Amino acid sequence: MIRTSTLAAALLLSTTIAGNGQTTTTLVANDVPECPAFDVVQRRILEVTRGSDGQEITPEDTAAVAVEIIFDASGSMAGRIGGDTKLSLAKDALELALGRLDQTSAMVGLRAYGFDTSVDKTEAASCPNTALISSFATDAAPAHRRAVRGLSAYGYTPIAASLAAAGIDLAALEARDRMIILISDGEETCGGDPVQTAADLNAQGVALSTNVVGFDLDADQRAQMQAIAQAGGGAYFDARDKASLARAIDDAVGVTVRKQERVIEKCINPLLGGPTLETAVPVEPGLYTIGELLEKSEGRYYRIASEAGQRVVIRGLLQSRRNLPDAAGNAVETDYALGAFTIAGVDANEKPVGSRPGRVRDLPGTSARFEYLDTDGTGVTLRIGDNYDYVAPDTLFAIDLVPAADGDVADASEDRPATLIPEFPITGHIGLDDAEDTWILPAIPGVSRFAVRFAPELADFRHRIRLASVKDGASRRLSGETIGEELIVELPADAEALSLRIENREPKSASRFTSYQLSVGAAAP
Repeated sequence: MIRTSTLAAALLLSTTIAGNGQTTTTLVANDVPECPAFDVVQRRILEVTRGSDGQEITPEDTAAVAVEIIFDASGSMAGRIGGDTKLSLAKDALELALGRLDQTSAMVGLRAYGFDTSVDKTEAASCPNTALISSFATDAAPAHRRAVRGLSAYGYTPIAASLAAAGIDLAALEARDRMIILISDGEETCGGDPVQTAADLNAQGVALSTNVVGFDLDADQRAQMQAIAQAGGGAYFDARDKASLARAIDDAVGVTVRKQERVIEKCINPLLGGPTLETAVPVEPGLYTIGELLEKSEGRYYRIASEAGQRVVIRGLLQSRRNLPDAAGNAVETDYALGAFTIAGVDANEKPVGSRPGRVRDLPGTSARFEYLDTDGTGVTLRIGDNYDYVAPDTLFAIDLVPAADGDVADASEDRPATLIPEFPITGHIGLDDAEDTWILPAIPGVSRFAVRFAPELADFRHRIRLASVKDGASRRLSGETIGEELIVELPADAEALSLRIENREPKSASRFTSYQLSVGAAAP
């Protein structure tokens, strides 16, 4: 049976994903405790409802979760932070976290590498040193603590070989989910490919994911650890000092605890919406729940006062299965039925705007997304509901306003074109409700042949570029020639400017959004 716990949500002014599973949040003074950002809430729910293979974990599946912790005892762990060796700090943090695992029925094993001081400190002698130093068991924290206390920081860092060995260990166990927690302060030094190894383990069909705690890493080392976690279908947790290491290891262990105990940690921050478009409730960027059970075809409206040149990004998340009203009208979660909701944007006449409405009917942890690009500062109204099913009170939605101006203007339109600087790359945005961007390049004395370079972030974004010469306020169509990645155009000698019109050619019912880089300069002869 899946149990739930509730965390009150803080409003987020900003959310930054720093690797898989990492967030930075800004807490607004709204008198509620802080709640993780949307991506973290979703990941933690999915840890409970789906296995490492992405398949549903049914309520009847009560088999244990198996986790193998890989502990770095290589020579670099002898380095010091604040007077303590990194090895001693990691030992202390792991010993504390092991107590949480002992409160569950998870099977836990402990592997280490680089610890064997009886071999020469050479690649040939030390790289084979990876071993299961404490066998899999439940309630085994005392044995694991004794094993980790005996480790010394000494040799090389065979991460790929350790991951592969852990995969063999875990595949031999009867478990409904299998996980690796890698704790390391450095990158692979034995010639292996840990990213590929993690990907291979995740793809082998035994529900195995790899989570990584990176400790005191430089940028290159951190990139490799993040890549291991991503390839392994797990999360990356970064640590720079004693306190953050303890939190990171505890967070990584928390993945196992949630999977074993089947506890969904919900974020609850109710904000009741208006029942009609006219009564839409103003809402700021943040993280909210709708706070009431909505019947079929019933909706709630929220007014978002975006500015011209901002992209409104709304994400919705199921935090429970289907809810139904009891005799008193209170919401009651069902045991098996799928939850549902739809998020959509409408204008002042309740006509659809922005991207296609996002609807889900699935397990908790499933999300939908809606986007709107504001070109004139009129804002947008969000509608949450569903035409076919009830919508649960704990349905979560996050609102973000993302800058999406065209250069130094809110929207480079035909009525308000933006000015280009020769050879100076500029960033623009197009798609969704933005049908076109118009740019003007003043004529350059002595230059008649120009090269246009347009590079959308979405390489397959459907678009068309129209070129024209401008003189005395009138424009005349020009044709260009594509040479490599450049569009070459000849500007008449008497022209005052070159006009570039970038048209959104995406399907109106399913237009996407993209940023792009645009530059225009003198073409090679």
